[in-house]
Amino acid sequence: MDRPALNADRSLSTDDVARTVYATDNSIYQMRPDAVSVPKSRKDVESLIRANAQSSRQRPIVARGGGTGTNGQSLTDGIVVDLKRGLNDIISIDAEARVAVVQPGVVTGELNDALAEHGLKWAPHTSTLNRATVGGMIATDAAGKGSLVHGRTYRHVHALEVCLDDGSAFTAEPVTIAEAERRSLEGGRAGEIWRALLDLPVDEDDDFDLPELARGFSGYGIDQLRHDGLIDPLALLVGAEGTLGIVTEATLSLTPLPKHKTLVGAAYPTFADALEDSIDLRATRPTSIEALDERTLKAGRLSPDWPVFAQFVSDDAAAVVLLEFESDDEFDATPIHDAIRGTGRSIAHATIPPGEASSKAWKIRADAVGLLAKPPTENAASYARPTAMVEDCAVPVASMVEFIAEFRQTLDDAGLDYAMFGHADVGCIHVRPALDLTYPAHSALVASLTNQVSDLVGRHGGVLWGEHGRGFRGKSASEVLHPDTHALMRRVKSIFDPTETFNPGKLYRPTESSDELIDVDEAPLRGRFDRAVPVEIRSDFSSAFACNGNGICHSYSTSDVMCPSFKATGDPAMSPKGRADLFREVLLRRQPGRGAERSNNRGDEVFEDAVAENLDQCLSCSACTGLCPVEVDIPELKSRFLQMYYETRSRPRSHALLSKFETFAALGGRVAGLARYNSKQVGRALGLVDLP
Repeated sequence: MDRPALNADRSLSTDDVARTVYATDNSIYQMRPDAVSVPKSRKDVESLIRANAQSSRQRPIVARGGGTGTNGQSLTDGIVVDLKRGLNDIISIDAEARVAVVQPGVVTGELNDALAEHGLKWAPHTSTLNRATVGGMIATDAAGKGSLVHGRTYRHVHALEVCLDDGSAFTAEPVTIAEAERRSLEGGRAGEIWRALLDLPVDEDDDFDLPELARGFSGYGIDQLRHDGLIDPLALLVGAEGTLGIVTEATLSLTPLPKHKTLVGAAYPTFADALEDSIDLRATRPTSIEALDERTLKAGRLSPDWPVFAQFVSDDAAAVVLLEFESDDEFDATPIHDAIRGTGRSIAHATIPPGEASSKAWKIRADAVGLLAKPPTENAASYARPTAMVEDCAVPVASMVEFIAEFRQTLDDAGLDYAMFGHADVGCIHVRPALDLTYPAHSALVASLTNQVSDLVGRHGGVLWGEHGRGFRGKSASEVLHPDTHALMRRVKSIFDPTETFNPGKLYRPTESSDELIDVDEAPLRGRFDRAVPVEIRSDFSSAFACNGNGICHSYSTSDVMCPSFKATGDPAMSPKGRADLFREVLLRRQPGRGAERSNNRGDEVFEDAVAENLDQCLSCSACTGLCPVEVDIPELKSRFLQMYYETRSRPRSHALLSKFETFAALGGRVAGLARYNSKQVGRALGLVDLP
């Protein structure tokens, strides 16, 4: 196999454990990479890409941040480049100029902690801020709470340093036409790209028949390539999901923190009423309006912070709206309550005190979304859970109520339960149908529902990807574009990545390619792999199969006690999510035809040895059991794994000694002085550390 140049790169690993862990993210898909790279510098990224370009067997290269993507953006059968573990520095903060320079692996919440000392923030705000990276948010042009005022990520990016398909560097920033022409005279790939961008048939007043939305069009934004007398490649790269190059550094535009935040909550008898009010209440000029439906509200009642909602949410409430207002002056919420009363739809409303109470209110919203996936106490291995798949459609706000009503009818006709929540202020309601993707009939619904919803979105003048990017939905998303516009997008792909090195098969193919994009039902579903494990075995390891990849265990914050071994190493294989993936893989390999004859499959034995070594570093603290929304229980799974593991292996002598610990302790009590003298030596023999 021809990999001499790549093997010379020490940041590249073909370790079986790493490849297993990086095969999943927060989506319904599973794709095992050929290798994993954890670069420590921009030069490492450049060297990897250059070596790949010069190899006789070039492989796809896909950047990965926090792994919170819901559409398989960071999955590949090629090389995954984990930017979170090595390229995660805040290089500089210029508070006066309101600019920060960071590496792409910086966690957004950690960046905002540092900016808060200067009275600033990076405005894009998603519910995954404690684990999502800046690079990942740039890749998907992320939005979230507050986008009604602050817009998407693109608005808050000043410049990007990008590694191109030959390993060379490209600086993306808005420049004058004269400066673009000067740069086009330079040699190398950067000069080629500036020349090609100048040649694109794009005028400032072109709208390309793109939908007019509060959220705006995202990724390959040719409608913003030329604006205000400038040419701006950021419009193409932000939201491109790593299909045009790998970001190695970002210069970000910062926003002052507001002096005051006011949160108002209102309860409603129906979700439709809540959405109607959300449209009317935009006139009060909130920073954000969030809506929760009945199922999401029911999940929220399980949050430990629910008492904050209890003051205005009665048992007969079926929906809630949260309105947040930011200001530099003291804010009087009386006009807001008057406006809510004026609609005649709310059954109760209240101002939630600022500070801890309002933080808890938003935590209820975040908890509710996580708790939606909590498995039932019985049959936990096979159950329908709200699934991120067609969850972030965006339509014109005026069409939102009708769109959601038709969406509901589509799911009702399919006989599916579902949850709805999200950004009612911008026409982006997250809709998650409850599916069990180990069930073939439900797997078939992935494509049919996506196609139905794509048609529905098109009729309402919206887009299929309002917030979470496209990933494997690229084919369906492209179908809403005018053919000429789609051809122009493909031309952009050709300019930056003509050989499809970066994230191939997603978003757009180069003009020269005759291949189709990977469709939603062509990418391998995680449920397909889980289905190969008998349901009774999945039940025994139910919490491993319940893990949906949300990655809340990957929080950067030291105040979050889950998970100590992940926080100490930064290695996703050491997290509850990673370990759940490893358990699933062990069980899959033990199935007939997958290495069940242990003596005949040395590779599977080596893999289990590596899993055992991984688990040896788990403290069995049970933080995951109490804090994971779906209650992944690694200590319990660890115990079950070790029981299986030692069925075909000899246990260490320390295990036998430890099983007699109580007997030895009783004997030691009779010769206390001698026992104290030898306690540390005995402890080491038993495999115990840090004895008092």
